Amino acid sequence: MASIAELPLLMIVTDRAIVPEEEVFARLERAPAPVLVQLRDKRDSWIERFAFGRRLLAARGRHILVVNGDLNLALELGTHALHLPARRWLEVTDARTALGPSSCITVACHEPSEVMRAAQLGADAALLSPIFPSPGKGPPLGLAALELARKEIDQHGLSCRLIALGGVDGSNASDCLRAGAHGVAALRADLGPWLAAQAPDAHARR
Repeated sequence: MASIAELPLLMIVTDRAIVPEEEVFARLERAPAPVLVQLRDKRDSWIERFAFGRRLLAARGRHILVVNGDLNLALELGTHALHLPARRWLEVTDARTALGPSSCITVACHEPSEVMRAAQLGADAALLSPIFPSPGKGPPLGLAALELARKEIDQHGLSCRLIALGGVDGSNASDCLRAGAHGVAALRADLGPWLAAQAPDAHARR
């Protein structure tokens, strides 16, 4: 597992009802640098998610597989990264105990104060969403929410990566970084071309 400072700039979130499986692998194949891959696919059965996870783990490149919300699935797959849905922050410690001290625990947040709570409890990364309009995700928070969350993280000296999610695409991903995000996440948008355009030092934590 990479250290927090070495976590990739981009996270790809999977939902095969929206982006077909083969397109996910095509995006991974085209990615110019390692990415975080969040195995979401909530409508699939456990067996289907396990099979998809095995295939993701075998994908070319040093990608990091993050399992959404299912600690047992993460353990069965042998990955050391777990994403916790909103307000499950208290599970950060338990998840790290189960997955190991070098594991990566990410948390879903929907306002800057939740980012602070997750960071204080030891989350390695907080996904703040929705930054921009996104289907079914409610009113967008805007770039100001990223600015506020990053300011709070830095002022308190917390080691937590801030990831922008929700409506992020190639036209606004760089705006998220300028507002304070350490990285971006997307489900629908293919951010491979945007990632390729970033300077090599941008792939390290800002």
